[in-house]
Amino acid sequence: VYPNPASDVLHVNSSVAGATIIVTDVTGRVCIQQTLTDSNSSIHTGHLLPGMYTIKVMAEGMPADVLSFAKE
Repeated sequence: VYPNPASDVLHVNSSVAGATIIVTDVTGRVCIQQTLTDSNSSIHTGHLLPGMYTIKVMAEGMPADVLSFAKE
């Protein structure tokens, strides 16, 4: 996941195309949910308020990756 901190776009690299991305804020509210169409995808974060967010990358048959990023 890069860049961190992010401003308008967050890039996500996953070993599995078709993985699901869920971005939540510090209260646990789901802000973004999308399916990766490629192993290297971009998430538009321009609408998010500045702060800390958690991103969960889930692919069938694999453990979920949970990462954090800051939104400027």
